[in-house]
Amino acid sequence: MKKKPHETDITEEERQIFQAYVKGVQPLKGNHTQTVSTSPTAPKRTLPPISIRQRAPHVQALDVGDPTPLVQSEDSLQFAHSGVQHHIIQKMRRGEINIEAELDLHGMNLDQAEEQLSRFLINAVEAGWRYILVIHGKGAYQESPYPILKNKVNQWLRAHSHVLAFCSANPFQGGVGAVYVLLKRSRFTASYI
Repeated sequence: MKKKPHETDITEEERQIFQAYVKGVQPLKGNHTQTVSTSPTAPKRTLPPISIRQRAPHVQALDVGDPTPLVQSEDSLQFAHSGVQHHIIQKMRRGEINIEAELDLHGMNLDQAEEQLSRFLINAVEAGWRYILVIHGKGAYQESPYPILKNKVNQWLRAHSHVLAFCSANPFQGGVGAVYVLLKRSRFTASYI
């Protein structure tokens, strides 16, 4: 039987999650139709802010009000502040950088991971390191399509004052389960990129 364009195969859990997010939503008055691209290169969208009571169990640890787009296990991460030169980002993506230190967050809860990452970033800047590797894992064994630690690392790095840019690592260094991070130059060192 051929499906109608609006019909999809969704699980009962997905339907319940959707219902939790749209609970209390009122339709707009008038004709406010908006075309949304469904191409695979379309940017990911964030979930709308919702109250803690409405959150689905698997996203309770994620701050859904944060403007950072949620990513899935196999998604690549990439971020750069304005002013970071394009060729530097390209070098990072190709893995053509010298990793000076790495941090593995596997097995840590969110509080431990946030504390370790924050301490590691401060120590790295004080040591004058520019390129570090942070291993966050893919979260592929979670029930959620949105790995909690990977998404939190994405949020934390974007918000950290010493981080200039980051991107997912090459497969031989963790792939989409790790990120190369470019740190600001310490004012106490005279190293150059």
